[in-house]
Amino acid sequence: MSLQKYLALALASVLCLGLVAAPAAAQEAEILWLPEEVRFASELGYVYVPELDWLSVSLDEDGFVPALYDMGTGTLVEEFDDMGPFSEGLAGVSKDGKDGYIDRTGQVVVPLVWDVARDFHDGVAVAMLERPYAPPYAEYTYLDYYLIDPTGAIVAHLGPEYGDVSDFHGGVAYVWDYHTDLTWYIDTQGRVVEPPEDTSVFDSSYDYDRFNLAVEWQGDKCGLVDKDGTVVIPYEYDYASWITEGPDHQPGRYWYVQKGDRFGLVKDPAWQDTPPVIPWGTWGATAYPSTQTVEVDGKAVEFQMYALKDENGNDTNYIKLRDLAAVLNSFDVGWNGKNVLVETGKPYTPNGSEGNTPYSGPQDCVGAEGNVVLIDGEGTPLRSFVITDANGGGHTYFRLRDVGKALGFQVGWTDQRGIFVETDKPYQE
Repeated sequence: MSLQKYLALALASVLCLGLVAAPAAAQEAEILWLPEEVRFASELGYVYVPELDWLSVSLDEDGFVPALYDMGTGTLVEEFDDMGPFSEGLAGVSKDGKDGYIDRTGQVVVPLVWDVARDFHDGVAVAMLERPYAPPYAEYTYLDYYLIDPTGAIVAHLGPEYGDVSDFHGGVAYVWDYHTDLTWYIDTQGRVVEPPEDTSVFDSSYDYDRFNLAVEWQGDKCGLVDKDGTVVIPYEYDYASWITEGPDHQPGRYWYVQKGDRFGLVKDPAWQDTPPVIPWGTWGATAYPSTQTVEVDGKAVEFQMYALKDENGNDTNYIKLRDLAAVLNSFDVGWNGKNVLVETGKPYTPNGSEGNTPYSGPQDCVGAEGNVVLIDGEGTPLRSFVITDANGGGHTYFRLRDVGKALGFQVGWTDQRGIFVETDKPYQE
């Protein structure tokens, strides 16, 4: 998409990273070389789309001829020139300078009529049309802003005074009018609203902590080095960079390298294909009450859970660790002021919070992908989210499957049994 060209400029400042320690001996990773006519260029966004196994590439040295390369078939995708990542079930695509959206089957669901169309967040996307100024300045253009829904219907016409509109986070977007330098916030219907308590989600800077490799140079040649200082790709290449993936444009599973006129892909050896259900850190989401009956070792037990909706609108259930501990009575739960403490092989010590929730109805929450739980003294990052009650107390909910995996018991689901927990069986994916 057109937007990826702008994203690439923001990425340029972090592409060449260096390490201080002397690297270990080279252990070269396998390189998947692309056809000779397929290349990368900095004007593009280096996007890999795993849902369709498509890669954004260029057919010229300067990046002015965008194209999509189908990794599965080894051919170019003729229907589109460029695309962005899937977000809420749709991905933006471009053809001949116009943007629209496709679904996961590759079918166009929003016609390619927009000059710029951004990712969907909170059920809406920011789309723009390029319009000429009135004479005598008709050779100049400006962007006219709209909000559209997943069918392509216009939710709100924001107008040209909306000089820049961010993506939506927690139902709110940040607006800046560069003509007047005024700022304000809008909801998903385009109505002006009060600023949210936490505005850091609208910071446009990129601060990724998921780099597993780094580019290191020796003279005019570069290689890739992992976090342990081991050279994964020797210093034989003219350029290397990371590729984005997912709706938050995170570093993806591939890096690309250039040697002369040939371009290739290197798979990050530490890549974990487990994208979060919601944007984590300070990015907000909405959790929904989800009382569930779970079969625990053959007995039906009701839990007051909360659920997060994934990008397809499906629920993923999260549970309070103390509620589960109270039922299983096979591990204890504590808190040291910083981390959750779990001691296995001990009976659970109640604190009065079990089996109830201080909330009613949907609640704003904050994701915490790296929330560390110390299990018998060993740190284990578990996906979770926190809801803060009216008294400022934080209540953490964990994904049931993650708890089962960390503690070594099976969590599953079938049409006949629904959700079930089997503590006498080891966890299996």
